[in-house]
Amino acid sequence: MTNKIIIFLLFSLTSLFALDKPSNSLFEKGNTLYNKGDYQNAIESYLGIIENGYHSSEVYYNLGNANYKIGNVAEANFYFEKAKMLSPNDKMIINNLEFAKNMTMDSIETLPQTQINIFFNDLLALMTTDNWSVLTMLTLWIGCILFLIYSFSKSIFTKRIFFSSGILSFLIFIFFIYITISKDRQENIKKGIIFSKEIGVWTEPNQRTEVLFFLHEGTKFEITDELEGWLKILISNGSEGWIESNSTRLLN
Repeated sequence: MTNKIIIFLLFSLTSLFALDKPSNSLFEKGNTLYNKGDYQNAIESYLGIIENGYHSSEVYYNLGNANYKIGNVAEANFYFEKAKMLSPNDKMIINNLEFAKNMTMDSIETLPQTQINIFFNDLLALMTTDNWSVLTMLTLWIGCILFLIYSFSKSIFTKRIFFSSGILSFLIFIFFIYITISKDRQENIKKGIIFSKEIGVWTEPNQRTEVLFFLHEGTKFEITDELEGWLKILISNGSEGWIESNSTRLLN
């Protein structure tokens, strides 16, 4: 976990310089074109930034907006979802993603969740895996310091305070480990967006079986299995089936 934190800090440092002069120029050009209503060329400028190796929620958000303006259902949902992955609590991204979802033909109801599940998911959404990892290690260091103070303290009253505080820190550390692992698993679930106007969802990974239902462009799914050009998917209402992978784009 320590190595992961080091990598995260190095990545954060290098990302400060990731938006080089050409990318910054493309970003400004894209914004100018967008404000003029030239959405297609604005999209080309923003995509140029990504091709330069720079990824940010701002770029993906602008791509989502530009595609939304010209009615690109799949692209709008795809880029808003990408933006949300990088900035999960950004209200503007969440709001515009809901508008983009309303463009899709598939009206899919989400399975009901318990209050505990809602609270836990909201807790996970507060930070990324890297942020939770940093907080977990910070809690561990605080616990170690508290136990050191306990060990060298001569006052019985002080020992009791720092021993209790150390135990509490350790329990919080264990809880944060669980949160970090859960968040990491959540982030590593493969997800994608349908990019075909209409696609059949089959009972097995071939077209000789029964079509269960149809999905349309812009619909989001999770991947539960893969097999030679086919994906087994799960959508938010709990329905499952196989689709051809060439009609999709993966989010992560």
